[in-house]
Amino acid sequence: MNVSLMAKFNLSRQSRPYVAPKIGIKQTAVYSVLKACVSQSISHTEKDLEDVVSKILKYAPDRKGGVGRRLEKPSP
Repeated sequence: MNVSLMAKFNLSRQSRPYVAPKIGIKQTAVYSVLKACVSQSISHTEKDLEDVVSKILKYAPDRKGGVGRRLEKPSP
């Protein structure tokens, strides 16, 4: 998944005011496949996987190719 696409996702689909809503990856088939692949290769808890995935997605906008962190306030 490239950085600009990762910037459109977060783990739980929660949104903040003045920020475009994101897609919750936890409700997608991609997360199910990722969870199955990781559980076959290493032992972990689901919380460990959630922590890692959320951290990767959290900082995606700041990476090269991301959209950057912009707060767009609506005009009055």
